[in-house]
Amino acid sequence: MYRTTKTSLNQSKLSKYTDHSSVVALRTEADDNLPQIFAKLGYDQDFSLVDTKLALGYLTVAIAGFLYYLEKNYKFHDTKLVIGGAIFVYCVICGVMLFLSKGSQYKNNKYIGVKNGKKIAVFTLTESAFSPVYQVKVVFGENYESPVETEIPFTKVFDNFGFLNETEFQAHLEKLVAKKNQ
Repeated sequence: MYRTTKTSLNQSKLSKYTDHSSVVALRTEADDNLPQIFAKLGYDQDFSLVDTKLALGYLTVAIAGFLYYLEKNYKFHDTKLVIGGAIFVYCVICGVMLFLSKGSQYKNNKYIGVKNGKKIAVFTLTESAFSPVYQVKVVFGENYESPVETEIPFTKVFDNFGFLNETEFQAHLEKLVAKKNQ
């Protein structure tokens, strides 16, 4: 359900209703709005990580299709070295995909943006499905050792009806980005 009118809380025209009793739904809605908030702050989203993961996923599907083709059209004895090599490549690609999803520089990464040639990476999480606090960590450039972090209670950025107050959310993120400049 989409709201089509502005309210006194200055929500966007397409603010989506979110079940305010579900921390997972609130986190997902906040994560989904990160690109448009950072676009308002002048950042352009960088899709290189997502594109890399997508390309690796397509490669694994192509390898699986190739192995299926070999299995159906040739005897195993004739192709066992090719199959072994393809399985090895498949395992290496899956290992790289695992690293890009669970590695310390990539886990919980929700947004990567660029402004004036400078990179920003945003990591978000909640401690548990019962903790209504949005933890945000921002890394500027490649400085993963000293990120800027904050905790935003969902009650500060969502109204009682479950709609995201984008103005308030943007203000919290602007303060976080401004901490870097101090």
